[in-house]
Amino acid sequence: MATLIKSFFSKLFPILPHERQKFILFAFIMFGILYIGGSLRSIKDSIIVPSIGSIYLSFIDLYWVLPSSVGFTILYTKLTNILSRNQIFIGVLVIYACFFIVFGYNIYPAFTATIYPEFTPTTTSEYLSVLWQKLPLTIFAVSVELWSPIILVLSFWQFINSNVYIAQAKRFYPYLGLISNFALIIAGIMIRELSYALSDLAFITVNMTILASIIVGIIMLLTYTNNYLEQLDEPELKAFKTPDSKLKLTVWESIKVITTSKYLLQIFIMIICYGVINNIMEIRLKEIAKELYTTQNAYASFMGLFISSIGVATILMMLVGGYMLRNYGWKVTAFTPPIIALITSIIFFSMNILKNLNSLIDYHLFLQITVIVGALSLIFIKSSKYSLFDNTKEMSYIPLPNELKIKGKAAIDLIGTRISDSGGAAIQSSLIILISAAHMNLYILAVGISCIMICALWLKAVKTLNILYHQELEKHQSH
Repeated sequence: MATLIKSFFSKLFPILPHERQKFILFAFIMFGILYIGGSLRSIKDSIIVPSIGSIYLSFIDLYWVLPSSVGFTILYTKLTNILSRNQIFIGVLVIYACFFIVFGYNIYPAFTATIYPEFTPTTTSEYLSVLWQKLPLTIFAVSVELWSPIILVLSFWQFINSNVYIAQAKRFYPYLGLISNFALIIAGIMIRELSYALSDLAFITVNMTILASIIVGIIMLLTYTNNYLEQLDEPELKAFKTPDSKLKLTVWESIKVITTSKYLLQIFIMIICYGVINNIMEIRLKEIAKELYTTQNAYASFMGLFISSIGVATILMMLVGGYMLRNYGWKVTAFTPPIIALITSIIFFSMNILKNLNSLIDYHLFLQITVIVGALSLIFIKSSKYSLFDNTKEMSYIPLPNELKIKGKAAIDLIGTRISDSGGAAIQSSLIILISAAHMNLYILAVGISCIMICALWLKAVKTLNILYHQELEKHQSH
């Protein structure tokens, strides 16, 4: 009986005894990063969408976030020749902590005390003029959008990839997400409770203080973890490591590595496809949700519930993802997210079209149903991304040489993520110009067809990468 119980728990939680401290340290760091990311997105949307409208999110993504991402990629690539990755990681965290304190206690209070003239923009330059006029909100939105690609995708996952090997990754990655995604649940609950209890100004100040404090805790954990890892002796890890010399590639040489590497190109395509679909569906959901939640507090409460639901769904999906990786392998696990995106996007955009058939269906009732369907669709897409897509994508970097792993990953993850969001914004803004707003059903149909085509491209990239990934693994096994 004792043997059966031990066997059951080893399958349920397959982390080996000597790996547990290492795993727990990784989990706490990821917990803090995801809590901050979930809180920031809720705060950003609750400020921007009710006050200036969701349409401005597209212009921020396209004209502010994308150039900022490219600029940081150039800076990061140069800094890797001067500083270690851990020094860059901690340095960026310090900058974020300082910015949150300044924004919460100085910038945002001054912004709310200023009266801005209201007018309806009709051209791109007028939209950008509004964003420049309300620069504090724009800068905050850019910092929020850069948190995930810089801190989570680039810095944290690169730190993890440098300290795990393939067999360990299969045990660690699903359960890292399982434990740390409780952060999204807690973040959503905190946002909802604080939105009810505090004024608009206090809501921002208190949240910025909490987030800056968490960053301090993350920096302390990172410092301790680095010291702990230096004392570990893992022969399996050394097989995947090459000498950590300074790489002297220029920025353009780094970009050339990506464009000339079929392997990296597939990862790049996958990131873009997910980001475009997510961006299109998210902006569409926010547009219709604004009709139901018209105040900052109401919208913040909705976003809090939405974030918590993503956390719950991701935890459940992590259980499935861990089982899939161990029993069905990389291929099946990697194919699942684009299939989920394809099915849910078809359902969501069909509901959007039906919602506008006022002669057949009560509009307000179907608006509520459409918001629910849209939220559930995004919850499924995002949870499969965090639990399945991220794990398989990060595993695909591990067998690569150090040069491709470090510089290629920096350009792919940061620029690719921003291009994907900007691509989604560009598609929607272009279609709304080509198709009059009076023909909303035709516009929604065009956007929906675009999503289906992108899903097909995503599936093709996964198929190609599956072949290349296993070829790289065979090279390591033959040495």
